[in-house]
Amino acid sequence: MKYIIGVDGGGTSTKAAAYDLEGQLLKETQTGFGNLLNNAEEALTNIRQSLLNLFDELGEENCQMIVLGIAGVDSGDFRDVIFEDLTQFKPEIIILNDAWMAHYALLDGEDGCLVISGTGSIVIGKFNESESRVGGYGNLLGDEGSGYDIAKELIKSALNSFDKGEEFSDLEEKLMKQGNFSTIFDLVKFVYASSKNQVADFSMIVVDEAREGDNQAIQILKEAGLKLANQVSMLIEKLGMQKLPKVAVTGSVLLKNDVVYEAFVEGVQSKYVNCEFIREQNSSNTRGGYAYYKKQMSNN
Repeated sequence: MKYIIGVDGGGTSTKAAAYDLEGQLLKETQTGFGNLLNNAEEALTNIRQSLLNLFDELGEENCQMIVLGIAGVDSGDFRDVIFEDLTQFKPEIIILNDAWMAHYALLDGEDGCLVISGTGSIVIGKFNESESRVGGYGNLLGDEGSGYDIAKELIKSALNSFDKGEEFSDLEEKLMKQGNFSTIFDLVKFVYASSKNQVADFSMIVVDEAREGDNQAIQILKEAGLKLANQVSMLIEKLGMQKLPKVAVTGSVLLKNDVVYEAFVEGVQSKYVNCEFIREQNSSNTRGGYAYYKKQMSNN
């Protein structure tokens, strides 16, 4: 049976899946991380092994195309490194970054915007063969509406209370207690000495307290949704897709938090009433490989 392989190589794991030419899932496999920024040699081994796992059962000779969606692939010369490492395999190999792989997976190769909001954030889209992006400049310069941004807003609120000589709010007190910060300067020191993931973890304080009805936490989450909506609006204008825009979302902030998502939808719809939204909780980015193949076949 002929099939397509889609690979989703991230910072934690590499997921690979085979789809038949009608898009039916045949087999899935998972290995270690696939982001070469972590460790290039180990990531390449994990990617290669994921392919071998599928070939062992389905046969390499039946594979029509391998589409790799790899986090961090646009940094350095990683595309060339991956191509060189996989020269032993005969099927055609396509390499996308993980964001565009997700775009293909959720939008099936069609025009539209994709919003990714997890620890960081970015909005990408395509319309009439034009591709563009908004945001995605990292925690120092952007990542609006991300987990990091939510945590940063809480931290800035605590700093503001201190500067005004005011008592910490209940939400800010929980931040100080959970972080075991004796003073506001311990908090500042932590932020500058920690990774973005460690800082972003404090966003869960906001999420948890919002569920308990804390108004400050709810407002921070709503503002995160509106920031993402503003970025989508910018991309829609940039690409000229104002008439019937389609927007897909992925990442934990938008998939797991209804407060953020509802504010996001409301913000987009305030400008584009007819916008169509796609929010699939259990979608797999590996399906982007099949969507890419199908799109290429329809163009030929």
